[in-house]
Amino acid sequence: MSEIAELRDLQREYTENRNHCYVLIRKQGNDLNNCIPSASTIRACREREAQLRADADGWQKRIDAIQKKLDEAIGIDDD
Repeated sequence: MSEIAELRDLQREYTENRNHCYVLIRKQGNDLNNCIPSASTIRACREREAQLRADADGWQKRIDAIQKKLDEAIGIDDD
């Protein structure tokens, strides 16, 4: 498998992981809207959301790094 194909596969996988974080955030928000949560539940959900957003940001950084490598491999310059 070529380097470009491997990078695209990684990019696809990382994009799926990032999107899954956002799916979990939405699901958690919907679950909270469908009940009357306690203060501790809300606090725990906010902490979980913050962690999921941090995870999503980490995946996005990986995606961006791979995109930069792909751009370099096919000869696209940012300049």
